[in-house]
Amino acid sequence: MSRDFEMKVDFDDVIAMFDGLSDKAKDSLSRPVAQAGAQVFYAAYRAKGPSNTGNLRRSIYQVFSKDNSGGPVAEYHVSWNHSTAPHGFNVEYGHGGPRPAPAKGYVRQTYDENLNRALDAMTARLDSELNYLGL
Repeated sequence: MSRDFEMKVDFDDVIAMFDGLSDKAKDSLSRPVAQAGAQVFYAAYRAKGPSNTGNLRRSIYQVFSKDNSGGPVAEYHVSWNHSTAPHGFNVEYGHGGPRPAPAKGYVRQTYDENLNRALDAMTARLDSELNYLGL
């Protein structure tokens, strides 16, 4: 059973705003715009994390992925630290065993609840950056 999960977000509307910009402008805008969206998810996951699993809530992180970023592409990872809170997968998806526990899919639910907020934050950050650059 895999302990990793991945969520992909379709930011076509935000990406379309980059059309017509120079490569230099795209490169300088992608990271702050992506971070604005990641910050929304990070804050929401921390706020909604299960209160009875403090290690899980404290282990939530966001990090810029150098390996998957470059030029106009900026990728952030928002998840929990599996070393600090190895039970995170069991909380999210539930488990069987001698004392089965139902899934409490707070990451998936929080993602769905905050997707539009993340898009709005990214759009606002892009507008702010473009205004700063005089574009």
